[in-house]
Amino acid sequence: MMKRILGIVLVITMILGTNLVYANSSSAILNTAEDTVINSYNALITGDVEKYASLVEDERFPTEAESISLYKENHDMDPLKDFKILSETEINSNTKKFQVELTHSSGYTIQIPTTVQKVEDNWKIIISSDSLDSNVVTEINPGVEKGDTEDGEYTTQEIILTSFNGTVSHYVYGKYSFSTPTTALILGIHEQKGIYTHGVRYEVVKVTNEADVLYGYRNVPGGNITNTKYALSLGTHFQNYIGLRMKILSNGGTYTFRGSLEY
Repeated sequence: MMKRILGIVLVITMILGTNLVYANSSSAILNTAEDTVINSYNALITGDVEKYASLVEDERFPTEAESISLYKENHDMDPLKDFKILSETEINSNTKKFQVELTHSSGYTIQIPTTVQKVEDNWKIIISSDSLDSNVVTEINPGVEKGDTEDGEYTTQEIILTSFNGTVSHYVYGKYSFSTPTTALILGIHEQKGIYTHGVRYEVVKVTNEADVLYGYRNVPGGNITNTKYALSLGTHFQNYIGLRMKILSNGGTYTFRGSLEY
């Protein structure tokens, strides 16, 4: 009788053990690169920027707090409404690349390559300086500005769109976003100081949570410059010039800078 009871217990244990192994295996299968893409963009749709930040390695910002602040600002300005995974390519066992189409509430739609890598056994979206330089972002729909208003009349007087200042050894972003009614802009360098002579690249970009879309730039060579103005033209193929930001990149060395963008 005792042997029979032990046999029944052994069978039950084997069944439960099999179910536990199956459950753990199923849980592991759910942790895929595609799941990371889906969960991250669903988090942006719901406005859960903290969850999005936990699924992303974003080298654009020195701290997670700064990245979350920008993610929230972008969400408040033009929330992500929908996304589609268009394709998936396996680079190696630890890296996959997805082509994703993102549609915002304004109608602004872009297609971007999204790189996903294993980081300490977790799949995360990688936003790095290399990916920002190499990614080809395709604008599908420029969208429309919320609360569409008439532009009104603009005079020829120079009007400051945004001011910026700081120190750069790689790249930094201007603190404030801006919009412009024209593509012919004036870059004013009030002060630029650096110990090297390679210079600084001043870009106008749209910083989305997923990519930087380049609208125009101006390379300013040399080290020390004061009170000098340069033309900076934006690409005329864009139809929407709202929510833009300055991005300042060092072409070598460390620089301090103060400047403004006018029209």
